Amino acid sequence: MARSFGFDVLACPRCAGRMTLVALIRDAAVVARILRHLHVPDAVPVMRPAREPPLPLDVDADPVWAGGG
Repeated sequence: MARSFGFDVLACPRCAGRMTLVALIRDAAVVARILRHLHVPDAVPVMRPAREPPLPLDVDADPVWAGGG
């Protein structure tokens, strides 16, 4: 899980001691109820379209950003 989240999820944020996993909740209704109780959105956000590809670089243009001009 540390590779996925970028930090050790079983390290206590208060004392840095080790926590243990006591349950794994797989029932979607139970997860939604817990999230609502914590006032966290329980709905999956709507996918947005990807951005357009970048414009091609005009190599003949005056490179103002490179100090020319």
